[in-house]
Amino acid sequence: MANATSPGGGYRKGDGAQEENIFRRSDYYQSLDGELADTDRSERIFCTSKCELKPFAGYGGLYPIPEFGAIYTSGITVFRQTETNGYAYMKNPLYNVCAIAIPAYRDPELTRNNMLENKFAVKTHKKIENIFTIAHHHKHDCLVLSAFGCGAFRNPPEHIAALFKSVIY
Repeated sequence: MANATSPGGGYRKGDGAQEENIFRRSDYYQSLDGELADTDRSERIFCTSKCELKPFAGYGGLYPIPEFGAIYTSGITVFRQTETNGYAYMKNPLYNVCAIAIPAYRDPELTRNNMLENKFAVKTHKKIENIFTIAHHHKHDCLVLSAFGCGAFRNPPEHIAALFKSVIY
C-alpha cells in the first residue's frame, strides 16, 4: 500500500485509507515524509523484469515512486492502537516492523465483468511479484499483505485476490 506521489497519502488531511492509518499509528512517516525523514531506514529500489533488485539513482528524494519501483523501510515501531480504539497507546508496541511501499493503480480501467483490463492486470501482477521478491531478498519469512488498491484506488478485490493467488502458487 502506498501513494505514488505523496508519503502517507492524505494522512495530514485526515484521510482514512490503510496507508494513512499506519502513518498515524507508527513512526513510519519519519522514514518517508521528506519534511521529517530519517531516510537511513529506507531503501529505494526497482525490481527488474528478471526479478533483480536495483537501486534507484539520480532522484532527489524517495518520491514519486516509479511504476514498478518500491521503497523498503525497516525499523518501524507501531505504538498506537486502531482508530476504533481512539489511537490509544499500545501496551506492547511492535518493534522493528518492515514495510514495502509499492503503489497500486488508481482508478484502473475495468472490463464489463469488473476485472482489470489486461494491461493493468499484467502490470499489477508484476507489482505483486515485486512485493514478494523484495521480501525474499530481505529474508522475510512472513508477510502481512494489504488490500493493494481495493479501497480508495478502486481496484476490484476479487481480481486482486486472484492475482495474489497466482503469484503465491
